[in-house]
Amino acid sequence: MRSFVACRAEPHASHYDGSVSRVIASVAVIASVAVIAAFAFARMHVSAQESDSAGTSTARMSQRVMSPFCPGMTLYDCPSSSATEWRMDMARWIADGDSEAVIIQRLQARVPNFPLSPPAPTPWLFGFAWLLATFVLALGIWRLVLRLRAAETPRVDERGGGEPDEYDAQLDDALRRSAD
Repeated sequence: MRSFVACRAEPHASHYDGSVSRVIASVAVIASVAVIAAFAFARMHVSAQESDSAGTSTARMSQRVMSPFCPGMTLYDCPSSSATEWRMDMARWIADGDSEAVIIQRLQARVPNFPLSPPAPTPWLFGFAWLLATFVLALGIWRLVLRLRAAETPRVDERGGGEPDEYDAQLDDALRRSAD
């Protein structure tokens, strides 16, 4: 029976060309750009929602009111028939000219012990995400620059290369004598 160890080729240090590090650096740069683009898109999406016409006031308002019928969801996202009734009531009240504060008070009177406002966003999390994305992007660029510099510098031969020294001269003399 043949041993697997005998069949397997041993890796040598000379086979490593740094392609794994280049792939990791490229993935880090792409991930950083994707995170930054996602945050930029989210900010654009929020500002686009805020600038919609008055006809979508009900939808915008229902996105800011938590649903007592679907835990963790807003009225806008809740598929419950009760949530649909609340959205219809909101649309009617908006058409009547009631302010958002009055509408929220009416809805809160229906469920006094349920918080209708969504949890406050954590601003430090936004800042941390931007900081992390910037750091990963800078790290990826730095690694890429180091790899490019390493590729430009001539590699020294493992045996010493460079300037011939006294030992090289002795070897050359020994080769000439043995060739004669």
